[in-house]
Amino acid sequence: MRPAALATSFAFALALAAGGAGNARAERLVFVDLRTLEIEEFELDGDELVAVLPGGTQLRIALDAVREIRPSLPPLPTDTGPRRTSGGTWRKEAGDYARHVRRSARRWRLEPELIVAVAHTESRLNPTAVSPKGALGVMQLMPSTARLMAVKDPFDPRQNIDGGARWLRMMLDRFKGDVDLALAAYNAGPETVKRYGGIPPYAETRRYVKLVREKMGRMKPIPPSGA
Repeated sequence: MRPAALATSFAFALALAAGGAGNARAERLVFVDLRTLEIEEFELDGDELVAVLPGGTQLRIALDAVREIRPSLPPLPTDTGPRRTSGGTWRKEAGDYARHVRRSARRWRLEPELIVAVAHTESRLNPTAVSPKGALGVMQLMPSTARLMAVKDPFDPRQNIDGGARWLRMMLDRFKGDVDLALAAYNAGPETVKRYGGIPPYAETRRYVKLVREKMGRMKPIPPSGA
């Protein structure tokens, strides 16, 4: 999109943000000037964010105009929230980062086993890990994702784990609690999962979902999605 068109879209977004969209389940995009805009979904396209508003209107917004994206957090049944596991297996696996995992699991209402399994699969909990594609830290956040998750220092384990947990929460919300699709989206991007209507036919992504599931299963059996 040309700069003028992008500026027009951004101005339209700010006007909508001032009015509010009123969708309780929508994700909330926060601009650098702290105004907000409710969106149903988004994807990243280079240095732009493509946002879909309730009703289907699509906007392209410069990433540097966005402060963060906050996930929708609908009330969850009390029996699905983070719990202590027998023997504290996930704590042993998380090691020095157990307190960060516990905090983020409670904050974003995730099973701590899920966070630990993703962290192990991504980086073996290495806070200084950098992938060939540029993913950073314990949860291997891409710089653009880290920015949207309000992670200022991706090499700070506390921030990185919380940003990864927030992103997992958003993927679970988007794919209606389907753990396999959320994991596939974490690996390949939500737009790819949406395009294929399920786990993409990529060997890397399918292996990734399998590895995370196996790691979770060793800490605590998790029923297959849809069971």
